[in-house]
Amino acid sequence: MPRRRWPDALLLLTATGLVAVLSACSPTSTPDAVPTSGLSPLEQSAASAREAGVDEAQLAILESGSVGFEDYELAMNRAYECMRAAGVDVDVRGVKPYHGVTILDVTIEGGGHADALAEDCYERHARYVDAYWQVSSPDAVAYAERRAVALKPALQQCLTDQDVDWPQDASFEELGNLAFGPGTDPEQSCFEQIGYSQWEG
Repeated sequence: MPRRRWPDALLLLTATGLVAVLSACSPTSTPDAVPTSGLSPLEQSAASAREAGVDEAQLAILESGSVGFEDYELAMNRAYECMRAAGVDVDVRGVKPYHGVTILDVTIEGGGHADALAEDCYERHARYVDAYWQVSSPDAVAYAERRAVALKPALQQCLTDQDVDWPQDASFEELGNLAFGPGTDPEQSCFEQIGYSQWEG
């Protein structure tokens, strides 16, 4: 069966509000939206997890008031233990830096029924903790803000090169929305051209 990386490839709502594929081979859905007006990012994650009916241990992490690497690692290892118990081969090779935070470097033996088993374990034990850690934790947000400042001029130039008009006072998020809007070339993605996913500042 093919080997796949998991789960540093979520389709996630980034800290700037843009939806971006962070890398290939990922769980295929984002957490369902629930009313979150006035809630902090962590409270929003907890509300979504509660709505989804996840394992109590994952919910307890999200309701603890803060999520650190140890919490993320604990949730992910519970998911991997669940996968192994279901007969899925999981190889945790260590840790690596990723978009401002540290994540586990993992390969999973995927394909066919194994993917469904792995997805179920991930959803129940880790998805919402993982999403918060990679996207909405303080270090992840700070990284996204630095990246937005660094890449904004390049994004502006890319839009100009594609004959897309943009307001002079447009935020990075607003420019990003334009980059995926009408008139842009999907084969010439501005986010790929400016190295959005590869930026390591």
